[in-house]
Amino acid sequence: MAIECTYYPDIFKPYPQGVSARSKQDIDDFNKGRIPFYNAVRFLLVNRFAFNEPIPPAPAIPPAGDTLPDILTSVSEGGRVYFVSVAGILISQGFTEPLLGKPRSALGPEDKVFESDVIYERRVKAFKADPANKSKDIPARESLDVGRAFVEQTVSAVKEFQSDDAMFVAVYEALKKEGTVVDAAAGKTTFTILARQVAEVS
Repeated sequence: MAIECTYYPDIFKPYPQGVSARSKQDIDDFNKGRIPFYNAVRFLLVNRFAFNEPIPPAPAIPPAGDTLPDILTSVSEGGRVYFVSVAGILISQGFTEPLLGKPRSALGPEDKVFESDVIYERRVKAFKADPANKSKDIPARESLDVGRAFVEQTVSAVKEFQSDDAMFVAVYEALKKEGTVVDAAAGKTTFTILARQVAEVS
């Protein structure tokens, strides 16, 4: 059975073949630094923009077996283009730190986003339907610390994507084709796409 995997190295970098221990540590440091960014984009798309399919949580860093998974493995092709385009726009504009350099002690109430009513009610309904939770307290609404300016920039990125989504799809597909590597012996096809290029070329 053929295996396909897509990497977005400016979101999370995979290890190259023959990577040294020093380089591996540098890649781990980069990837750890990207987790808050990924989590913020994921949370905002799902809760503010009704992204209509589950987005996997950030991968474990360092990855198990030294192999980074396809971070959007369960997301449809259209969903991938949406997520990667928005992330790419933010990266290209230098918005990669959700807290914008603020210490948590300096965050105000405007720097917190909450789980949407629809998502929360769905989660509570599933919680109540599980007999194992009968005597447990209903879970609290989830929230995430995100700087107001980062939220506003994400709103702008979503609007930019939605204003011409067909163009972003075309650019994504062209970059995917350009970044295709087929390993016939291993039965594996790898696609490599830089998110910021999706944004910059579009």
